[in-house]
Amino acid sequence: MDEYQILSLAAERWQITMIVQVAVGIGVMISFFLAFICNYLNGGLILKVLTTIFGFIFSFYNLFISMIQDRIEQTHYISLAHLKNSGIVLSPTTESELAEIGLLHTDLVTPNFLSSVPSIALSITTLLIVIFITWGPKLKNN
Repeated sequence: MDEYQILSLAAERWQITMIVQVAVGIGVMISFFLAFICNYLNGGLILKVLTTIFGFIFSFYNLFISMIQDRIEQTHYISLAHLKNSGIVLSPTTESELAEIGLLHTDLVTPNFLSSVPSIALSITTLLIVIFITWGPKLKNN
């Protein structure tokens, strides 16, 4: 693969993960809606447990997608480092990115489950809101 193909593949992968992030946002909204319905209807134990499990699933799904994005970026830079090591001249922008990131062609892709602070914050906040609304005091309705 040449530099253009690697950059094009990385862009396609980022677009796919951004589409999946939309699914995470929809899942968060569904979690909030289920928690509100559970609170409003004073749902039973089974409904509360299922709502909490659904909130956990989307919180961890968000962290998983964040890890995948980090792995895509590492793979992208390691592939470019392989090209550079094989003697192919890369563009100045790519050369500066490789120097800044510091990944070499001998490095391995390392999965990092807690790779993004905003994803961690969103996951924890979503989970806390779902748990509080589901198991907390009944919200007042007008």
